Amino acid sequence: MKQLAFVAIFGLSVLFALICSANAQCSKIACVDLQKIMLESDKGKEARQELAKELETKKRDLEGRKSDKTYQQLATLYQEQLKKRDQEFVQRILADLQEIIKSMSAEDGYGLIIEKKQGMLFADPAFPVKDISEEVIRRYNNFAKTQLPRQQRAQDNTIAATVVRNYLAAAGRQDASASKSFLSSNCKDDIVVEYQSNAQSGWNYSEQDTSVENEVKNADGRSATVKAHVVFKGGNPPTFMRTVKTFFLILENGEWKISGMDPKPRQVGLGVRPL
Repeated sequence: MKQLAFVAIFGLSVLFALICSANAQCSKIACVDLQKIMLESDKGKEARQELAKELETKKRDLEGRKSDKTYQQLATLYQEQLKKRDQEFVQRILADLQEIIKSMSAEDGYGLIIEKKQGMLFADPAFPVKDISEEVIRRYNNFAKTQLPRQQRAQDNTIAATVVRNYLAAAGRQDASASKSFLSSNCKDDIVVEYQSNAQSGWNYSEQDTSVENEVKNADGRSATVKAHVVFKGGNPPTFMRTVKTFFLILENGEWKISGMDPKPRQVGLGVRPL
């Protein structure tokens, strides 16, 4: 599996520019080195360490499956999952940086702030461009210290996702009584019927290969959506199949419960497709 290039994903930010307001003096220009910030900021280091741990875990799993006929399929799946995580980290950091840079633009009177390596082709000496990367890193590190510890943030931000993960595991055991405990009182869908149909066709739920994305909470804070890439293993020779489902959750009596899913569970036939 190829090493992911965490600091090389800048397609989202070829030009990181902020134009001053109509009343501001647009005479000062600055630049930021995003790659430097990704490498040297506390949150950039934290993200790379977390990604490296996930990569190592998946590499160890693949090492034990080299003789498996599904090795290449699983390697491709893991690569896709890690690439998506890589992009999520970059998106999150860029969103934080945008707020910090906007603040610096207003406070220090910068009319234009560009990305140093991607957005600057030529700089006329008559128009000095100040590199503010170090100051951005300092402010970003201070910003990170005001947030909750990473473990606590992760717990707060993934409760609904954990509900989905546990629900899928219960359904994987085809335990309808256990799976119903994760459903809201008005939910009429239960993925257990789809699991049972898949099992009858020789496809069984693979918990270790399934990935559940972090939840996206709605503005009211009382509802959320969670997307899951549900993987099944079976066939002869063994291979993998996958379905992508979106789960809708609500807070019911203080607990996250699944209120629906899309697509709805299949009653008969395969609800999966080849990887």
